[in-house]
Amino acid sequence: MAEQQDVKKLFKRMQDDLDFQDIKDAYERKRESERDKLINHLKQHPALSKAELDVTGLIGGKGRKNYTSHGQISPFDLRNWKWVEITNQDESFSAIISLNMPDTDPKSGNFHALYDRVGLIIDEHGSGGSFVHTVVHTDIDLPFDEAAMEKIAQIVIERFNIFIKNNEAPEGSAS
Repeated sequence: MAEQQDVKKLFKRMQDDLDFQDIKDAYERKRESERDKLINHLKQHPALSKAELDVTGLIGGKGRKNYTSHGQISPFDLRNWKWVEITNQDESFSAIISLNMPDTDPKSGNFHALYDRVGLIIDEHGSGGSFVHTVVHTDIDLPFDEAAMEKIAQIVIERFNIFIKNNEAPEGSAS
């Protein structure tokens, strides 16, 4: 019992010694690690490779440390805003996998950023100038496990297959 109390006292002292910025930095590093894990999973996914979909996000994919909204606000650390993008070769299909899904409450109109909840934003530039923008809300929260990353890959493949089907040239037409 005394040992348990000693551990609790030590933990309390450690908590008191942590600086708020240290906690923010550690949280950002953990989120970046989860993003890297997702990128690696998607880059090795056979269905994405077969469909010739490119997984990007190694250079971009996160907000800037000194974001100013083009000088409209004082610098703000936006590094926790993280995403991964998947595109086809001509970029007519794009899937942004956000690790902090934007959400607007349909009843109140209030805007939220659902940190650590994954969502997808799919943009499709179809034949004839059509454009489809789809938001996919998921039940996937960080940290990732294999099943969650596979579910994300399957959502992208499903949406890409729908995009391809909707943009196929009708039979008998000239290509």
